[in-house]
Amino acid sequence: MWVHANCMGRGDGTPLNLGIVQNGKGLRTPMTQESHGFCRVECQLAVHMYQGMEYEPYFAAVEEILKRHGGRPHWGKLHTMGPRELATRYPKWADFLRVRVELDPHGGFLNDYLCTLFGLR
Repeated sequence: MWVHANCMGRGDGTPLNLGIVQNGKGLRTPMTQESHGFCRVECQLAVHMYQGMEYEPYFAAVEEILKRHGGRPHWGKLHTMGPRELATRYPKWADFLRVRVELDPHGGFLNDYLCTLFGLR
């Protein structure tokens, strides 16, 4: 289930998407991978800004709030976490990096962003 709402407090109609989902099973899912013997439901929050808007202060403030509550970023979205911090938030980080090398040994799917994100440079 996805809910679309305008971001409260900004007054500019900036979109804020809230999703309620079952926990994920993938190595890099932002959702919890722990098994508690029951269906765990979690929240995904996507914060957007329109092109040309100053996004850095708003994104930094939202990220700080989410970090305090154990939030993990979507790897394809803007965030400030580096490989060390991501490794502490993703329990299967090392497994993912190992599988990435096995499936892409020559780095054909890497770019500068991913090399930085994965701590390869």
